[in-house]
Amino acid sequence: MNKVVITGTNSGIGKYLFGQMDGIGITRDFSTEKWKILETDGVDIIIHCAVNSTSNITSENLNAYIYDNVFLTRRLLLVPHKKFIYFSSTDVYSQNNHNGRHDESEVINLNTTHTFYALTKLISEGLVKKYGCNWSILRATNLLGRDARKSSNVQKLLREENPVLSLTPDSEWNFILHKDVGHFIKICIKENLTGIYNLASLSNIKVSDVSAILKKEPKYGSFKYSVGVVDNKKAVSVLPAFSRYSIDVIKEFISQ
Repeated sequence: MNKVVITGTNSGIGKYLFGQMDGIGITRDFSTEKWKILETDGVDIIIHCAVNSTSNITSENLNAYIYDNVFLTRRLLLVPHKKFIYFSSTDVYSQNNHNGRHDESEVINLNTTHTFYALTKLISEGLVKKYGCNWSILRATNLLGRDARKSSNVQKLLREENPVLSLTPDSEWNFILHKDVGHFIKICIKENLTGIYNLASLSNIKVSDVSAILKKEPKYGSFKYSVGVVDNKKAVSVLPAFSRYSIDVIKEFISQ
């Protein structure tokens, strides 16, 4: 049986995967002694899901933010391993490219990176490409699962009776399910798939349309977010479950 390490197991996709696999979970309270054991003994597979997703980055919390989103990746890469799977985001693609589709071969200009979060994702991707063994980088869209962080706009809209969002009604999401991502990762491990994969559905959905499905009237914000047009053909060739539309994914999720 493979010895698997999963980071970010307190919530989100990390928590979901930890519940699906026998493995070692790494959270903020992972002890120095346990790190030493990992660095000495090594593991078979590292699945790095942990992320600091705060949008309020200041000089006071910058060091912690960089450690969480960059230095932790480097530390994990120092652990002897046979395969490294890194959870990135389709946010790495520039929102300036409104007309083209974003596929995995796109050369991304860091000058067009629209958030510091996206920049740290690209930096970590670079580290994984240089130091990771049999690496896979998963650029995911908006994940839906029972273990998702409750503070996100998606979760506020799903869970709260009178949600207050930071997004405009014409902002766009692209939904995929935790269970499909978990299935993809199992295939990725079994077949030792390597390279970059866009994990996305076939189409986006407006925030206002999700509100209508949920029969809610949220208070909208002023920030317009667009996931962009993400080409998912490569992922669909591995797992056909990604060949669905976001509206069908959200309807399946809320019916569970």
